[in-house]
Amino acid sequence: MRHQHKNNVLSTILAPIIRTLAEKNENRAIASTEEMIATIKKANEKIRVSTRKIGIGSMDCKAFYPSLSREWVKKIILQTMEETNVIIKVDDWRELALYIALTHKQEEIDIAGWSNVIHKRRHKGGPRPGITTPRAFSLLPENEEEDKWKQPERAPTEEEKKKMLAMAIVKGVVAVMANHLQF
Repeated sequence: MRHQHKNNVLSTILAPIIRTLAEKNENRAIASTEEMIATIKKANEKIRVSTRKIGIGSMDCKAFYPSLSREWVKKIILQTMEETNVIIKVDDWRELALYIALTHKQEEIDIAGWSNVIHKRRHKGGPRPGITTPRAFSLLPENEEEDKWKQPERAPTEEEKKKMLAMAIVKGVVAVMANHLQF
């Protein structure tokens, strides 16, 4: 049986979102080696009929993910999400709000101005529950009093939803990058 890395599920969820954003906002994006080879082949065919002297070169990337700055990736994703007209539907914004509560520090939530649209800890004692808590897997407690999180005070606006989704995508991409295995 093949061992599956913990990044597989998160990568599978994030890849179509990132690909869609890239395709809609950057028509020069190349997603694979095969696509690059086909693009170069097509360009070479055009060059053969042209009288201009053009050279095309290619290089493989070494340690691509480890060499990307997390801050740069965060900036690019946030900027792309802000500028895009792509609509990504989320079935339950409360689950997205909980994901943000589980993966972000309270200070980040407060700076973003989301303190009333993100879940709040019911009890301040002990360590902050993280992404491995049973609640993260939608395992709801028997009653609300057993839940470690208070529900958000209000629903987010459409603009807040877009920014929340962007922050969730950033957190996921950075987590995948931090746990990337190079073979």
